Amino acid sequence: MNAGASFAVVSVIAVFGFTDPFQYVWFAFVGASLAGALVFGLASIGRGAGNPLTLALAGQGVTVFLAAMTTAVALTDKESLNALRFWNAGSVAGVGFHVIGPVTGFVAVGLVLALITLPALNLLNLGDDVARALGVNIAVSRTIGIAAVTLLAGAATAACGPIAFLGLMVTHVARHLTGPDYRWLVPYAGLLGAVVLLVCDIAGRLVVRPGELESGVVVALLERPSSRSWCGAEGSGAGHEADPRTRGAGPAPASGTEPEQASMPPGVRLGTVSFVWRPWLVLVTLVLAAAAFLVFCLSIGVGDFPIALTRVVATLFGQGEQVDEFVIMDLRLPRALAGLIVGLALACPGPSPSPWRATPSPAPTSWGSPPGPARSRCSW
Repeated sequence: MNAGASFAVVSVIAVFGFTDPFQYVWFAFVGASLAGALVFGLASIGRGAGNPLTLALAGQGVTVFLAAMTTAVALTDKESLNALRFWNAGSVAGVGFHVIGPVTGFVAVGLVLALITLPALNLLNLGDDVARALGVNIAVSRTIGIAAVTLLAGAATAACGPIAFLGLMVTHVARHLTGPDYRWLVPYAGLLGAVVLLVCDIAGRLVVRPGELESGVVVALLERPSSRSWCGAEGSGAGHEADPRTRGAGPAPASGTEPEQASMPPGVRLGTVSFVWRPWLVLVTLVLAAAAFLVFCLSIGVGDFPIALTRVVATLFGQGEQVDEFVIMDLRLPRALAGLIVGLALACPGPSPSPWRATPSPAPTSWGSPPGPARSRCSW
């Protein structure tokens, strides 16, 4: 999608001479959408349809082709090359309300579609056969999921350029907090993505003052040590892994005793809607929301003309001075909102691609059941 958006931006600048981000943001979104549709289409044909390796190879092939075409166009047009150099770095600087408005609409539609598919994603992780037996329309669920990813990633890339690795980083942190349940994992990843992108934007403005480092560059620098720590953590536990047949089953019960049933969190029912009450996740949600608001205010206050947090909050609620209102509402608020929205849009698709490919149903022992007859009760 990043390569498709880059090729579209360079092409319209070279052909039509567009220089305003509002003029080429629409073409970038169309380019990202077409590139994503092309990759999924190529990965769905032939004998390897649905194979994750086929999807990765299709994506790599399309990316290389579009990157070559982008370079060819940029080298023949000086204005396109200059615009591409800035846009490819990935930055929320210079994004105004005239760009945020349309992008927010696409992101909102993508979020709604993603929330609709979250229960089905949990079942698709159990395999196509199990999901189909439990009433999931696999084709519809995957189509809606792909549309959600295209809208979220395409709109964010069109607005601020390619900001890589953000969804990869926050997904690991969110999974440690919530577990594998997509109904919690995806919203937490989005909230963490917004916080991380705003923090990276603030760091980029501080480390090279009086200059500025693009937030996409800071995110890429942060991803390197993070990925090494995750690989080290996974590798340290690889040698102590239990027998795959008994993984997750716990110690075997003593002879003549009944196996203990896993304790379940309390459930809450409101009319026809029921959900599991998780006090720990509610507390983490409140902490993350407070952190997001604090980082959002810090992003507005940091700059060549520093503004205290109390003045930022007062201005946001309509109680600030006239000078602060001009600096905050006209100059800095669009940038902070762009970081919040783009971080949310880029991080939400991070946990979700694996259930949208065809997966065989796992054996009963891989669900955490002991060897022998499969348990009749599963919890998700």
